Amino acid sequence: INFDQNLRRLTNQLLSVRSYHVLSSRFFLQTGLHFTQYAFRYNEGSTEFRVATVQPKPWMKPERTFTKIKEIYTISNGKIQDVSANFLADWTIASGVKAKLGADLIHHTYEPVSYLRKEENQDSVSLKEASASALEGGVFGSLLVNLSSKMQWNVGARYSYFQTKQVNYQGLEPRTSLTYRTDNASIQLSATRMIQYNHALVKSGGLTDKITWVPSTPGILPQSSWQYAVGWSQSRPEQTF
Repeated sequence: INFDQNLRRLTNQLLSVRSYHVLSSRFFLQTGLHFTQYAFRYNEGSTEFRVATVQPKPWMKPERTFTKIKEIYTISNGKIQDVSANFLADWTIASGVKAKLGADLIHHTYEPVSYLRKEENQDSVSLKEASASALEGGVFGSLLVNLSSKMQWNVGARYSYFQTKQVNYQGLEPRTSLTYRTDNASIQLSATRMIQYNHALVKSGGLTDKITWVPSTPGILPQSSWQYAVGWSQSRPEQTF
């Protein structure tokens, strides 16, 4: 008889402190400090027993004895931890014109995999991937302009930077959107470029998929994409029944 054990423990933790400042009737400032952590632990194992049934007399209740003949279990741990700071300034330049400026800085700590495998009467295997760290930052700005009473145009960009002991990556992420509103409808067009420096490696198999986060390296380049969107919303007039 085999008995299997599969335990998955996933945790997300967040601590955030924000401060808002009204510097003038047209200028607002927001600052923040943040801590986040995602961690996983997988316990997987199996135990094999030899079962013997003994019934000394026909009228006696059979007795079963279990003898453990094999036991294997593995433990996998990993996490990613971020400490970040950011500020955002909101400035009303003139009637119908608003600007946003900001910057952020993130320190990533990666602990990809800590692996332990033990088998009864056999040598255990212990593996631990080296921890890694990275620094990610960016500055960004956008301008919102009321082209008319019904049309708004938003244009901006973010310049991002990513650094580890091995590599430095950087890139520009422009974005723009155009919105047209009537009394009961809204249409929006947008285009955005995004760059992702962190990667989720997925290992399939068993009862669950295992996800490990790693930074960009000389062999794992940052991923970039363009996203285009068209949106339309319509509100229906109020009806009385």
